[in-house]
Amino acid sequence: MNTKTTNDTSSTGGSNECLHAMNLGLKRAEEPGLEADEADWLADHLATCESCRLEHGALSALAADDTADPAAPLDDLERHRLLDDVLDRAAALELQPAAA
Repeated sequence: MNTKTTNDTSSTGGSNECLHAMNLGLKRAEEPGLEADEADWLADHLATCESCRLEHGALSALAADDTADPAAPLDDLERHRLLDDVLDRAAALELQPAAA
């Protein structure tokens, strides 16, 4: 059974795979690294899911901002609310992914 998805659903209301990808992205942002199987699964999912690629890009941009003081640890609900807020703001600005 192929676990990859080609849907364009957001992890805030999409498939279990998208939710899992979001959780792995958050885990990677908080910890030094993912397990090899987790990193492989996430790379495969991001290759096939545009919504998750956009979310991952937004999360990566936030993680790259080293001008701010370290944030206090967030619980699951706070992480979901923060990510929802960032995605809402990005959608309102109709941001496009940066060219590689």
